[in-house]
Amino acid sequence: MFDINAAFDSLPDDLEQARRDFKTKVKELPAFGFARPSKIRQVDIIVRNRAFLQKLMMLYYLEREAVFGGELLEESGKIVSLLIKKQWLPEKALCPDEITYRWAKEPPEIKQRDTGLAERLRRGCDKKIDNNLTYRLLEIESQDIGVELQFTTGDYEEYYETCEALTWELGNVLLSFYEKEKERIRGKKLTGHEILEIVSSDLALRNSIEPFDFLSRCMTAGINTLTIMAFESLQKNFFLMHDRSQSGKPEEEPEGKDEKVEVDEFVAGLAKSFGRMPRKPSEGNKTQEGLAEAIDTWHVVPAGTFQPLTEGDNCRDIELRIERNILREFGEELLNKRKLIEQLGIIHPNRPFEEDCELKHLKKVFSTRATEVRFLGCGIDCVSLKPEFLTLIVTNGDLLLSGIKLRKLRNNWEGKHQFKEFSIESLDKWLKRDDVLPAGAGCIALCLRHHDDVENLIASVIATGSIS
Repeated sequence: MFDINAAFDSLPDDLEQARRDFKTKVKELPAFGFARPSKIRQVDIIVRNRAFLQKLMMLYYLEREAVFGGELLEESGKIVSLLIKKQWLPEKALCPDEITYRWAKEPPEIKQRDTGLAERLRRGCDKKIDNNLTYRLLEIESQDIGVELQFTTGDYEEYYETCEALTWELGNVLLSFYEKEKERIRGKKLTGHEILEIVSSDLALRNSIEPFDFLSRCMTAGINTLTIMAFESLQKNFFLMHDRSQSGKPEEEPEGKDEKVEVDEFVAGLAKSFGRMPRKPSEGNKTQEGLAEAIDTWHVVPAGTFQPLTEGDNCRDIELRIERNILREFGEELLNKRKLIEQLGIIHPNRPFEEDCELKHLKKVFSTRATEVRFLGCGIDCVSLKPEFLTLIVTNGDLLLSGIKLRKLRNNWEGKHQFKEFSIESLDKWLKRDDVLPAGAGCIALCLRHHDDVENLIASVIATGSIS
């Protein structure tokens, strides 16, 4: 296993100084140690050391900013491991009706692909990779008001063999480097700069790809949502974070329990959430789908893949929308309705939200002024070069929980959801943490950037007294 030294918790307020200090620290920091060599595997490097891989690739692209014509996302003195173009981050958070969608019927040919990677991972790494249909992002174009997103058809194997292939190439190169040099480097610490000098030339696929060339790979986007729940009854607001260090079966309600979740029960639940329980490193979290991704990290929730449930063109006007994907992911992750949504949604994407009482209630809350959805922008993950949509929902927690079981919000198969009190100070603290996934940190960073607007949204949803 690799011993990762996390040393970037605080950076100066001045962003230019932060940039200079970051480069200096990465070059000087003994950030990468080798331990227990007999147990090092490629999958360990990738699954258990995401934070280190992000830092290494941040340095890789920082040194190439002038070539690629982009930059890294920066906010409140923190450099986030997301490549951006300034026009991808609108000056104000966008409403759903300020986003337009364009469809290309003929998918452009992908220039390079690690053909067969998906099958190798299924057989060799216990990866469950279903070759589902995805939306492949082709272009992001800033408009006078809003943004236009162009898509075409893609699939999950294409995504894995063009984007995740970069992650596995990096893991393989680092593992090969260790195996060749283990006697010479045993017991030593290497800086990020030293590692890059040694291994960069072996990153053949990465070196051949320009990050902002969307035709170079199947740009299947992630959709990541910072969820804020506003409670008039509690006179407090909360945001949700997904703790991916703890995995367990979602809790079930005892038989005969009232469907309605009372506010006092929610308060009792919050008391448990705020209990500072020590986080023990996971010993290989398992989901029902195999090995969990990005173990021992935190993320915003819901988060998933921007993709349809149905094939063909008939339901694209319903599914090819940011707010629709957030609704579905909320139902899958926070209500643990993934199987039901997939089984009914393949018939018609509206079917799950018509036949399940909790999903029907969720859709009703999302369809009124009790919930506000905002598009914050887009970035590209430095490790996989996957596009990440950064979004926000603010919802009236009293109305939402009037028809949803509280326990459903507690666990899912990849970890636990925790409520954190909403404030600038708390958001800033989470932004500065080293164990928050980049797309999650990007959502938090842009929420801070638009904090005044977010406060107005909170006041607006609280003022919605009913959804009848």
